[in-house]
Amino acid sequence: MLFEKIEHAGLSARSFARLVGTEPPRLSEIKKGKRLAPLKNIVRWAEVLGITDRKEQERFYDLAALTHTPERLQKLIIGLEKNAGKSLRQLASR
Repeated sequence: MLFEKIEHAGLSARSFARLVGTEPPRLSEIKKGKRLAPLKNIVRWAEVLGITDRKEQERFYDLAALTHTPERLQKLIIGLEKNAGKSLRQLASR
């Protein structure tokens, strides 16, 4: 999702890295699954990508946080969301 958002914003990975204050090789490692997106910077990343809709921001933050959970839980959460047709945040706010 991150790299789709970067492309949609009309940015190259290099220019995005510069704008968020990280090195392009780190983004490459995130793309390859060798490194996790740093949650402390995720709000800035959303700003640079032009994500202004509150629900879209929440989804972006949630997906970033999800990458920090064990793969088994990731699959479980994604499966629950698909089956319910709602995000985990929506399911939890009932």
